[in-house]
Amino acid sequence: MVDSKVRNDDALGWRLKLGVIVPATNTIVEPEFHSMAPAGVTCHTGRFPLKDVRISSDADFERLVADIHANLDGAVDDLMSVAPDHIIVGVSAESFWDGEDGADVIRNRLAEMTGVSITLG
Repeated sequence: MVDSKVRNDDALGWRLKLGVIVPATNTIVEPEFHSMAPAGVTCHTGRFPLKDVRISSDADFERLVADIHANLDGAVDDLMSVAPDHIIVGVSAESFWDGEDGADVIRNRLAEMTGVSITLG
């Protein structure tokens, strides 16, 4: 994360510009982050599309995870245009599907791709 020094390059996000990635269908994560942001912290949302999100079987869930995998990097890449200091991926399916080792792979890949720290959850 950004260190405690005051930044002068962003009028509203002078403490931290937080990138938040969510599925296009999510209506909770984005408003929660905006409501919790203290002064000097701005939240910038990137969304990725999901096809049909109805899940009634393991195969449906596996398809959902595959859709997330197919769209996540593009959403993160688009989000980088705001130059966030940190990115939170607000997608639990992606974060937990392959356990802690799988989450580490995703986190490390995105951190290498963006040059910023990543939180999954």
